[in-house]
Amino acid sequence: MRVYAITIAAILVASTLFTLDSSFSGEQQSKNRNVFAYSYSELIGTTSGGNAPRTDIFTFPPGYTIKPIVWNLTAPDTVTFDDKGNMYVGEAGYPFTNLPHLPRILKIDPSGNVSVFVDTKLNSPIVDITFHNGLLYVSHRGKISTADITNGTVKDIIVGLPQSGDHINNQITFSPDGKRLFFGTGTRTNSGVLGTDNLGWLANSPNVADVPGKNITLTGQNFVTENPLTAEPNDNATTGSFVPFNSTANEGQVIKGQVKCNGCILSANLDGTDLRLIGWGLRNPTGLAFNEEGRLFAASHGADERGSRPIVNDWDKFYEVKLNGTSLFYGWPDFFGNAQPVTDPNYQWQVGTICISANSCLDKPLSFLMQNHPPVVKPLALFEPPHVAIQQMAFANKSFGYGGEAFVAEVGAHGVRGVGQSVVRVNIDNTTTISDFLTLKNPTEANSTTFRPTGVEFSPNGTALYIVDWGNLLQPPPDGYPTIPNTGVVWKITPVAGNQTSSANTTSVANGTTAQ
Repeated sequence: MRVYAITIAAILVASTLFTLDSSFSGEQQSKNRNVFAYSYSELIGTTSGGNAPRTDIFTFPPGYTIKPIVWNLTAPDTVTFDDKGNMYVGEAGYPFTNLPHLPRILKIDPSGNVSVFVDTKLNSPIVDITFHNGLLYVSHRGKISTADITNGTVKDIIVGLPQSGDHINNQITFSPDGKRLFFGTGTRTNSGVLGTDNLGWLANSPNVADVPGKNITLTGQNFVTENPLTAEPNDNATTGSFVPFNSTANEGQVIKGQVKCNGCILSANLDGTDLRLIGWGLRNPTGLAFNEEGRLFAASHGADERGSRPIVNDWDKFYEVKLNGTSLFYGWPDFFGNAQPVTDPNYQWQVGTICISANSCLDKPLSFLMQNHPPVVKPLALFEPPHVAIQQMAFANKSFGYGGEAFVAEVGAHGVRGVGQSVVRVNIDNTTTISDFLTLKNPTEANSTTFRPTGVEFSPNGTALYIVDWGNLLQPPPDGYPTIPNTGVVWKITPVAGNQTSSANTTSVANGTTAQ
């Protein structure tokens, strides 16, 4: 069982960016000035840079080996492979790393040649790239696009997704028959109410609010904060749920649902047509994948202790997403933890005595924002402890070991060492259990901020696991936790010949309980 102590932690928003140089010529060298190193493997050619990252900082099961494949990157986030053995890696671009770079996709061919594959017509951040049916599918801010692998031509297939807010669209996966794509969208707010915790984007988009997947009726809850959008020192704003900042909500007010919603899982044809709502009420479903049985699973962030409606003790969640055509409800913004109501004392700050910040003091217990909730789908398991900040996920097959289990990246929390910063595996058989797979040996040491896993992807034949490591973060604020350049890595884990793995000795955190 993993045990940590944590107070208030801001969750890292997944994004992607890294930089390269030495293998380029002409125009490419003039555009890329940082060192890009890659080492020998089946995929990558000869080394072009030294100072390879250390592997002795990790703990992982016996019978496996780990090595860095690509390093000296800046906030890498996602990796995929085409059917010719080429590797593609996404990078975020400004402003998510506080570095003035454009979002782009890099290509590394089987001979080790590195090139910028796409660096135009992409929004920052690129969150996911996935190869399917001869195309790269790209999830980037407010859009799902395709990139032709023969010439890099980008074509937008789904536009108008919510793009102003704390979270955006996330990981892409494809149905077992290959005919439809699925992806998640995050919420604009922490728990349904815009406030001073949204200052990073609120001034540029003051008229937006969370959009539910289906029609909801409000209870009329409103919250008072300082108004950071005016110069008046004593100006207050009163803001309700699912309405723009400094707008009030009324009891009985109906907010209409939309397909392009916040906190939802959506599906479409491969060309982006026939967009459908699959599920709603998920705070930020960053991980999404089908297993070999054709069942869809999602990993979603829990809420934070921040803003006008702070939620404490909420853990990230692992769900099965039911594909029964009914668009089920997963609880946000009124149910947390193991689908428990926000009125439960476990999720509330002590009223009147604790201020989260100068602008976030509670004068009454938290209550429901919505009337007449649909039935709430419970998570299969909870990721322990709060704020591990799960990201992408992928299912293993028997050739790697732990066949049928989901591998999930936990990028960890800002400013807190040893929370998350792991890759875990989720056994969905019978009682769902979550166990460590790759962790830091000394997660609380000063240099432990260097491992921030965001993406996981198995090789096309399933024999190797690639882990995208965001890299190091400058700490603390007011720098906004920008990424330190040239600290990102792509790691490769492979089983030793003859390795036999099992799923024994797992630790269950379903329903908030533990068992060995």
